[in-house]
Amino acid sequence: MAPETQLTVREMQLSEVGIRINYFHDASDEYLGVLGVDRSLLPTRQAWHAFYEEDYARPIRDRVNYSLVWQRDGQLVGFSSTDRIDFGNEAFMHLHVVQAEMRSR
Repeated sequence: MAPETQLTVREMQLSEVGIRINYFHDASDEYLGVLGVDRSLLPTRQAWHAFYEEDYARPIRDRVNYSLVWQRDGQLVGFSSTDRIDFGNEAFMHLHVVQAEMRSR
């Protein structure tokens, strides 16, 4: 019998926002194209981090963005970003898999 895999989803801490920033800034132009992201429109790493510092200082119900970390057996496999938040009613979320070899599974 194969060992059971444990999936954990938790709030991304401010100290971890570099996961998202690096995911986009370190991606190839080809991969950004697949995502529909124009590299020239990305904020600088510093500006993006400053945005998160400001957003994380707000109460959760007032945030512009809310991010989750996905872990498999304690190892980071992805993150979800949530936006268009109508607190208590709905939000839009999608998962980004950070390990390229796991994206097509």
